[in-house]
Amino acid sequence: MSDNTIQQWLAQARAAGFSDVQITAQLKQQGWGDDQIQKLVGGATSPSVATVTDRNQVVPSDTIPDVLALFKQAWEIYKSRIGAFVVIGLIFLFIEGLLYFVSFLLVGGTAVLGIASSATVFKGNTTAQIATSVLAISFASVAVTVIFGFFLAWVWSALIHTIHTYKEKIDLGTIMSRAFKTMIPLWWVSMLLSFFVSGASFLLFIPGIIFAVWFSNALFLPVTEGTRGMQSLLRSKEYVRGAWWGVLGRQLAFGLLVGAAFFGLFLVLGLGTIFLRNTAGAIGAMASIAVTFVYLAITALVMPFGLCYSYALYSGLRAYKARAAIDTQQTKKAGLIITAIAGWLVIPLIGIGIVAFVTSMTNSFLPASTGSNNLFNSNSSYNFNTNSLNNTNNSTTSAGNNDQRKADLNTISAALVKYFNQHSAYPTALTDIATLLPNSKVPADPSDNTSYYYYMNSDGTFDLCALLDDPTTYVKEYCIKGAADGTIAIQQ
Repeated sequence: MSDNTIQQWLAQARAAGFSDVQITAQLKQQGWGDDQIQKLVGGATSPSVATVTDRNQVVPSDTIPDVLALFKQAWEIYKSRIGAFVVIGLIFLFIEGLLYFVSFLLVGGTAVLGIASSATVFKGNTTAQIATSVLAISFASVAVTVIFGFFLAWVWSALIHTIHTYKEKIDLGTIMSRAFKTMIPLWWVSMLLSFFVSGASFLLFIPGIIFAVWFSNALFLPVTEGTRGMQSLLRSKEYVRGAWWGVLGRQLAFGLLVGAAFFGLFLVLGLGTIFLRNTAGAIGAMASIAVTFVYLAITALVMPFGLCYSYALYSGLRAYKARAAIDTQQTKKAGLIITAIAGWLVIPLIGIGIVAFVTSMTNSFLPASTGSNNLFNSNSSYNFNTNSLNNTNNSTTSAGNNDQRKADLNTISAALVKYFNQHSAYPTALTDIATLLPNSKVPADPSDNTSYYYYMNSDGTFDLCALLDDPTTYVKEYCIKGAADGTIAIQQ
């Protein structure tokens, strides 16, 4: 077998997911000597070797470490690199704080501009105003997320590099340099992870839990194994294959134990922040800000430990799967993609439903509009019978009825002005001016004897209207508007 053929075989074996330990064992079965294997592979010559010369090489294991073993390994990693974690944590806090500040300015400003512009373009259209503002806020949020996502990916990549090389004691500058090189692959994997897990979570939450456990190792792989994009997610899923419940149990155990340890502290900090903001004035506001930074600092210190635990679990899974080939082709990507897309399609439907609900609720609480448009409000409490609409389209109604209606409204408006001069306000109902009208009777529509439309507005004005018969086109209105100063104007 030529050297080129051997190198091709080695490259194919590694691309298929076989570790150098597995390759070494296979070569020994074929009769290769240790020196030959060492020259070809450059790694360990026996699966039983306890120490690994290459940090990417894994010693096979028959079991996954239990929770106690994972905590011990996580603590060993954490305490050995605590200095680097503190510095990276401070960088994380700075970027996180800057993110919140810029988000507040950008999203808040965009919302104001969106509402202002939509109010100008879509006058009176509440649905359009809400939809435009939501879109403006969404675009601003996406822009902020993408920009700061790169910086946070750099920090996250630095944390993983720090953990992965904890035995090598690499200086922080080298770590940040390496992290910068893997920042974009890690960011892209995080975007895919968010897309799949969030999309699945929108489908009644359970699929999201399944996806989260499957892909729980994905963020380590761009750094530890050099995988990219979808391959990181699929490879993580293969590590979890056959051990899903065990992985979930170990993750839940960590969450419960750490959560219980810090719950009391976070509760005190949270209640203290609320109390200071509400009772201590300016000093309290400053103190609450300080408490918030303490909370963030504790979070920044706990987060690396959680990442150390996750890395220990990932290493355990990798060792557990070391003797088996990791074949990412077993997973059907189409099913994962369809599930995630289906979940994300739920969001627009929910958004449309919310906008429609808010719009309907808003309109239901809006005061009734004034003017002639209220003629068509069947819920009016001012004795206007909408049955008169059915009669106005009757082409046999004589034009004399229209003249009578105009005359009646002029008579009624004159009485309204007299009432205003006596009481400095218009009456709430036409029956209040009956004594000021001929025969002490309020005139009614000549076609069906229904009351004319009268509406007393909140600003002290009134609208008095009648429907006119117009057989040539449509129903027309004849209205008299009473001003707050006692004067009237005819509107047609």
